[in-house]
Amino acid sequence: MEHSTLYNTAKELAEKVKRERPCYSGLDAAIIISDKGVFLGVTGVNAAEGKLVDVPADVAAFLNMRNAGGRTALGLAVVKLGDMSFITPSGEAQELMFRSNTENDGCLVCLGADEGKLLSAIRLGTDSDSMMDGFGFDEDDPAADTTANVISGVAVEESNPFYERSETVAPPEETLSDKTDEAKKDTLNNSAEPELTAEELLKQAKKRKSVAKSNFLFRKKHK
Repeated sequence: MEHSTLYNTAKELAEKVKRERPCYSGLDAAIIISDKGVFLGVTGVNAAEGKLVDVPADVAAFLNMRNAGGRTALGLAVVKLGDMSFITPSGEAQELMFRSNTENDGCLVCLGADEGKLLSAIRLGTDSDSMMDGFGFDEDDPAADTTANVISGVAVEESNPFYERSETVAPPEETLSDKTDEAKKDTLNNSAEPELTAEELLKQAKKRKSVAKSNFLFRKKHK
């Protein structure tokens, strides 16, 4: 939307309203250029809950645009018909336009012959020229695509104070194997008969001989 086009259109229509409708001279006139054409609104009155309420000119112009099937406002200007000065859109219109279609935040608002701002800058109370300072993203900048690669290529540096390498610690598989072999040896050692001295072996032999002799005599006596 060219600022000069918006300014000239708004000025011509405001002068026409003031000239042909003198009774409106103390009111405001709003002009919206949209995807469906040019729409005009003048300060009006509405009844709500039994009371009369003023309807801002820019709200009236936007509702006229919506009623005609328009969705996106490309340019907006609000003019005080008394002195033909350009003023800031009403808060009601700002919120209504944004809630109806967020694309309306990109609408150019004419504030004078050489002054204009985006609706978003006025609505959020920011300078439209500095809203994106510090957010200069370059699509060809490889650094802009680091999010997807943030996990790949991760390595632990030995200079890290939390990194510690132990050469004496065996891998889990080797440790388990060693423990299994030791357990087998312990089982075999525990199941084997204890080693006896020569004297103990002699005593056991004499005992078995005495028992065998007693059994022989007992069987012979009872034949």
